[in-house]
Amino acid sequence: MDPPKNGEEKSEKDSDNEFRKTLNETLERLRKLPTTAEEMKLPIEQKSLSNIYIKLCNALKVPVCSIFLSSIESESMDLSYQCVGPLGIIAVTKALIPCQTVKDLNLSYNQLGPKSLRYVTSLLNNNENITRLNLRCNEINKSSADQLRDLISACHSVEFLDLAENNLGDEEFMEIAAALAKIDRTKELNLSRNDAGPDCGLVFGSLINKCSALEKLDLSHNHFETGAAGLFGTFKKSNLKLLDFSHNGINDMIIPDIAKGLRANKTLQVLDLSSNHVTNKGIVDLSPAFKKCSTLEVLQLNNNPFHGPGASAVLNSIGENMKLLDLSGIKGNLNFEKTMAKYKKSGRAVKVLYGSKIRHDLLPRDYRQQRDDSIDESNALVYAQRLADEKGLSLKNVFKGIHASFLVQKTEEASQSADEDTKKDDKDEVRKMSVDDFAKGLMSSPLAPPKAISVELANALSVDETVNLWDVIPRIKWRPDDLAAKAKVKKQEPPPKKSKDKKKKK
Repeated sequence: MDPPKNGEEKSEKDSDNEFRKTLNETLERLRKLPTTAEEMKLPIEQKSLSNIYIKLCNALKVPVCSIFLSSIESESMDLSYQCVGPLGIIAVTKALIPCQTVKDLNLSYNQLGPKSLRYVTSLLNNNENITRLNLRCNEINKSSADQLRDLISACHSVEFLDLAENNLGDEEFMEIAAALAKIDRTKELNLSRNDAGPDCGLVFGSLINKCSALEKLDLSHNHFETGAAGLFGTFKKSNLKLLDFSHNGINDMIIPDIAKGLRANKTLQVLDLSSNHVTNKGIVDLSPAFKKCSTLEVLQLNNNPFHGPGASAVLNSIGENMKLLDLSGIKGNLNFEKTMAKYKKSGRAVKVLYGSKIRHDLLPRDYRQQRDDSIDESNALVYAQRLADEKGLSLKNVFKGIHASFLVQKTEEASQSADEDTKKDDKDEVRKMSVDDFAKGLMSSPLAPPKAISVELANALSVDETVNLWDVIPRIKWRPDDLAAKAKVKKQEPPPKKSKDKKKKK
């Protein structure tokens, strides 16, 4: 063979060098590629989680929960009322440790007990995907402060935590607040229907108000009473937007502390103080603080023992941002009604719920209630029926009574007249009443509307300046209360029978 020429040798060397260079670059790229499932961020097969859970249930000899198996691939897992128990929670928590899908875990009403909290704590320490945890009504009870402290300390990713209906006491409340202040991540906390008393109020309040991330706090149905002063004493530091303090035995003694806290707070939007023991004296002292709390939008004061002047003081003190004022079950007074009429006229976007509306017979004679519409022929009977409904009367019977009184009066006047021809002429017109006569009859009737309303009704029901009730009464729609309003006719008892013995004696 002929030896290769110099040019061919150079070309072969160049190609070899390029090949080696390309090979080295490729190998370098392969070395940099992720090699583990964690580095590749590959999702764990959900079937393996199901197998893990089933094997754990078989080992612990507890029934397999079908809801668990069907919820692994979803973000929300609702295991409430599933009788998980202290053994079943072991299988649930260990199987959920590698799960990357479930974010909302509901374990309420499962009788877990305080010892089960360590398994939930282990889950939270190893799984940072869970953001909502519900442990309501699980018989955690008192003497569980240490377990709760460890649980809260593991809530690095939990934004919603529900521990309601667990019979937690003062020590547990203080430990929860202290642990939350260190993490400062939870946004919503529900501690309602527990057994916290006034002794923990100061410590719990000062610690919980340090939680800058906390926005919603439910403390309803506890026994804070005078201990509520501790919470509102440091309320200036709080960033709460919603506070539910209903059913806590709050009375007039701590109203100054509550008022001081509300004046200083600049974030609160919803406040619930319903079903407490605040009287007229207390609510009058508290009302000015509602206007100072400029961010307040929803205020619930229903089912408190104040009324009249107290309700009027609250209504006059609400701020411009108020959207809902709940005074359900609380009576107003005349000033309350006047303020309500002003709000409607000004167009303020505030909804007021209150009980026992003021009736017309409780108002002065000359007071005319503000109305959005005027009385005319089309709505006169509807308006009159509304007045009758407020007093529980039958409108038909009221009009019949007015007509009967008018007939008696006309009959007496006719009997005093000596001219018999005029008596015959009056019989044709006796059923017609003048506008003034009908208005006077309305005012003196059980309906008793104010004079201005009586005159308006009379004019609206008149034809040719007269009111013919024989034509008006049939137009009133029949209602069931017409029967109830009728007087019951007493049955006449038959005369006693004469005894046969007396006849024989005669």
